[in-house]
Amino acid sequence: MRQSMALSAERSLFTTLLCVITRSVFSSLGSLGSPQLSWLSSALFTLALTMSNVHQVEGRSVSSPTVERSSGHQSADHRAFKRVISAAQAVAIINKAERRSVGQTHRPQLSLLDARDLSPKYYWSRARGALHTPWRDFTVESRSGVLIPQGALQKRVRALGLSPEQQIIIYGEWERGWGEEARMLWLLEYLGHKNVYVVEGGWAALKSAQVQTSWGRTPTIVPSSWEVQPRPELRVDTEKAARLVSTGHLSIDARSRREFEGETPYGSSYGGHLKESVHLPWRSLLTADHHLRSSQELKAIFLRLGVLENQPVFTYCTGGVRSAFIYLALHEAGFDEAMNYDGSWWDWTLNYTADAHPLIDSR
Repeated sequence: MRQSMALSAERSLFTTLLCVITRSVFSSLGSLGSPQLSWLSSALFTLALTMSNVHQVEGRSVSSPTVERSSGHQSADHRAFKRVISAAQAVAIINKAERRSVGQTHRPQLSLLDARDLSPKYYWSRARGALHTPWRDFTVESRSGVLIPQGALQKRVRALGLSPEQQIIIYGEWERGWGEEARMLWLLEYLGHKNVYVVEGGWAALKSAQVQTSWGRTPTIVPSSWEVQPRPELRVDTEKAARLVSTGHLSIDARSRREFEGETPYGSSYGGHLKESVHLPWRSLLTADHHLRSSQELKAIFLRLGVLENQPVFTYCTGGVRSAFIYLALHEAGFDEAMNYDGSWWDWTLNYTADAHPLIDSR
């Protein structure tokens, strides 16, 4: 008995030390921006979980409350937004749903999605009950923004337990991310969901708002039977992009200035930008403290670029992620004809040579 207790204590001490070291390593490696090194940290973390036989029990909330507007920072702007909610509002909804879920066993009516790209971040610390939904899980390959076929998409959202009756809240990283949560929102809206929200300020804002957190294994998921109903008016593929470009329709390039002017830092076949496109780096839509500009400011920005209400406009970047954030902002500003080009520049340059279709290289 004493020997068993001693071994247990030693294992517990080892696990504690390993977790502390892992967290320190992960923080250091994350600041270096190296995905390869971050995966080493993830492996150490997984070992720690295995040693301690950790199993985080996480309940999925089951109620579907309306979005309650808090009276805090930028409350007037949030009342104008349809898809963007503050972290305080998100936490209030999550907490209320969790209280209502106690003792209930039917399908949850609130799903919380973590759209951050790297798995180690999700496994180490996340909002309690959140599911990890990196955008690459829904594309044909890692260096492509093109969506997998409809049948595969339906299978994957069902496996996540998502359904059109649920309210869905998504968060990402507004300080260091690429707009991944907006990409997930666009995907779900494209599949026919009408009750999806993005948390303003992302994970950092949620932590500041004192969201309940957890770590470790993914929560238990009850699969759904969602019959997706795609909305083609929200999506642009390469063939549709070519038609829109040839007929003079406006597009918005969400990439950096250097990419717009011809550089290819992310492996595109060649550089440049589409004819009739205007440049708008997606981060220019954020304030210095990582809030989305007001709907009035957004509308003024888009009008200056030549976007017209009730006129089709599509957004693109490298793989349809940064452009999804501009898609979100366009809809929040009242431009309901906005579409996202999921394949974007990666797919365009695979399908057209530099001289086969109108484009501009500004170098």
